[in-house]
Amino acid sequence: KLDGGVLDPMANKTFVICAVLNPPYTMYVESFEKLSGNARFEGFALDLAEGLSKILGFNYTFKLVDDGAYGSETSPGNWNGMLGEVDDGTADFVIADISITSSRANAFDFTIPWLNLGISILYIKPRPAAPSLIAFLDPFTPDVYIYTMAVFVVTSLCLYVLARFSPNQWEDPGDPTDEFTNCFTILGSFWFTLGAFLGQGSDLTCICINVRFAACFWFFFALIMIASYTANLAAFLTVETLERPIESVKDLANQNEIFYGAVVGGSTAGFFAKSEEDVYQRINAFMNGIHKSEVMLNSNTEGVEKVEETDGKYAFFMESASIQYLVERRCKLSQVGGLLDSKGYGIASRKGTPYKDLLDYAILKLMEGGTLHKLRIKWWKQKRGGGACQSAGGGGGVSPLGLSSVAGVFLVTMLGCGIATVFAIIEFLYGTKQAANEAGVSWVEEMTHELKFIFQCHGNTKELRHQSSDSDSNKSGNSQSSHLSLDESPPYSRKKSNPSRNGSIYKNNIGMVESPYEAKSEHSHKTQDNESERAGSGSDEGSNKNGNPFETMDDD
Repeated sequence: KLDGGVLDPMANKTFVICAVLNPPYTMYVESFEKLSGNARFEGFALDLAEGLSKILGFNYTFKLVDDGAYGSETSPGNWNGMLGEVDDGTADFVIADISITSSRANAFDFTIPWLNLGISILYIKPRPAAPSLIAFLDPFTPDVYIYTMAVFVVTSLCLYVLARFSPNQWEDPGDPTDEFTNCFTILGSFWFTLGAFLGQGSDLTCICINVRFAACFWFFFALIMIASYTANLAAFLTVETLERPIESVKDLANQNEIFYGAVVGGSTAGFFAKSEEDVYQRINAFMNGIHKSEVMLNSNTEGVEKVEETDGKYAFFMESASIQYLVERRCKLSQVGGLLDSKGYGIASRKGTPYKDLLDYAILKLMEGGTLHKLRIKWWKQKRGGGACQSAGGGGGVSPLGLSSVAGVFLVTMLGCGIATVFAIIEFLYGTKQAANEAGVSWVEEMTHELKFIFQCHGNTKELRHQSSDSDSNKSGNSQSSHLSLDESPPYSRKKSNPSRNGSIYKNNIGMVESPYEAKSEHSHKTQDNESERAGSGSDEGSNKNGNPFETMDDD
């Protein structure tokens, strides 16, 4: 009797249950012994039948369908597969992954669904995307970089203007006849700002309070930006970016590179054929088009193997429950998007059978007791290799960065060296051209002389080539001299000054040096004896002793 005291009409009766081999619903038992009867099978359908038999008190015999089909109407009133065997009386019930559809429900009685699911997309698992060469720019969006560059330019110009405003930033030369200097030129201001931002500093000194105040806030801005960039860069470099060609059925319908299909004559293919939505109609048109023989397959097993073999060139429509079972065991596969519809698996029986209400009652009892949920965990996540992919991917840890992840930094460094080389060549050509004009030699001869010195790769001083010293240079051989006259010194080493009573002054970073060239304007081609006689009078006596005019230092 049932719980209500009503006599159970199914008690002590034996029923034939038809099924089809499809894991995890019905599978052969893995055993070295020869088995027979129901002992040959295991799976969700077997456990479900066992639970129903305990509640309703019936016996059952499992058999596999002869033609391996689920059941479709071949002609009006004629069915094949498992439903055909129920229709002709070969089997009493169908307990398998068979969907409840309107056409099937019109010809057979179905119980309430014992498993709810929907159609979804089986595809390969997203693969790590190839690292970008400019991956080091990912931490910030483009607008952040633009605003940072704008702040950099504005701050540099602000420092330049503030430094010129303040009298304290102009350095006193110490000599009333000399000029005041300010290190914050346009280029100097940009160099100071860039050095502070990159944490390298510069040789410019902030003397006045307004420049120091502006510099302090720039230091604070640089600190926050660099810290934010470093923290975000670590996350971007250590977290893999996955490549997802498709994320929904709409993406699948809007592209032509990835083919897709379903089982021929199945409920999944019928869903697209009957749907009135534009996306589903385009899906159905493609699956029944010129590529039908390639994309429409005979079973779910063929579809799963085709998805793995094509490596991203094929997607397969199937029930979400089967997809969830597969992705627990085959680590290359994944489910894409959500459910396209909502349906359920039910127990099919002959039309007008008196057992439908009893089976509904038993299924509800199994749901309320949590038995169906436990069976779902058992056969999806535990038995037959369940959870294998979770175990394989649960190692944790951080993978070391490869060259591809930081290749952009190397390229930027090489690009900087290349740009510096271009500027060096331009400076070399321009400098040798000027030196050749001043020395009265050809440009090729000057470049040859400079290249010989450059490729010697030793020595940090070189002789100054000019007409007045050609004879002295020939006498001294290949000696490398750092002596520069005031009139012939390069522009960057000259400094304007008012002539003192002792003549012109040559200023360097050591002190004030009395120039030995102040009386040498018209007699530069005199012999060395005449120079010795002129140098022996007065203030040049010390220079004549040592032979070095720069060793006479001014007290200042």
